[in-house]
Parts: sequence; structure tokens; C-alpha cells
Amino acid sequence: MLKELKNQLLVSCIAAVALLLIGVWVGLHGVAWLSAALSIIVCLYLIGVNLWFSSRVSEPIAKLSDHARRIAEGKNPFQLDSKEPDTDKLMDFLMGENRFAALKNNFPERADALYAKEIADVKARYAKYKRMAEEN
Repeated sequence: MLKELKNQLLVSCIAAVALLLIGVWVGLHGVAWLSAALSIIVCLYLIGVNLWFSSRVSEPIAKLSDHARRIAEGKNPFQLDSKEPDTDKLMDFLMGENRFAALKNNFPERADALYAKEIADVKARYAKYKRMAEEN
């Protein structure tokens, strides 16, 4: 797609230069008003090419998501926005759920081992995400 855009821009620039040369040639042969008109047309054409190129190339890049923009800039696309999880609140949440509370009531030793494993998993997952966010 970028190659097509470059080719279209090259063709547009060649056409603008050709129009400018025609305007100069006509101006040298004594038809000044036609030369001035062609020069204005060339200027408008060049402005149009620039606007076309800006809208065709710049706007899509500007509309990229932050993730895609970071990839295009060569930066790490992964950003960690959250703070470190509070495991005390996690346990409060788990005990508020009937299925986890029932597990604690029926099998206290097994439940404590599973809860400790869950807390360790949450901390390890957060550490992994933090490491991924710091990589370049």
C-alpha cells in the first residue's frame, strides 16, 4: 500500500512539474494571462496533492490505537496500568462467595492450601506482567 502511495505521489508531482513547464513556455510566448492562470492551477494542484497525501497517509496513522502506535514507534506495546493486587481483598472476595466459603467449612486444610496457591499465582502473574511491561 505504501508503495502505491509513493507511486501516486510521484505521478502527481510529475504532472505538476509538467503543468508548471507549460505555464512557463506559454508565458515566454507572450500570453501572460494564460501563464498566470496555469501557475495558479499548478499551485492549487500542488496544494491538492499535499492535502490528498496528508489525508491518505497521515490521518490513518493518527487514528491508530495507542497499541498500534507504540508498535509503529518500535516501543513495547504492552503497558501495565494496574497497581499491584491486594491479596487481602482477594481473600475477602473469596470468602464472600458461597462456593469458596463452603470449601473452607468442609475441607479447611485443603482450602488453605488452595488459597495460598491462588495468592502465589496472582503474585506470580502480576510479576510476569510487570516484567513484560518493562521489556523493550
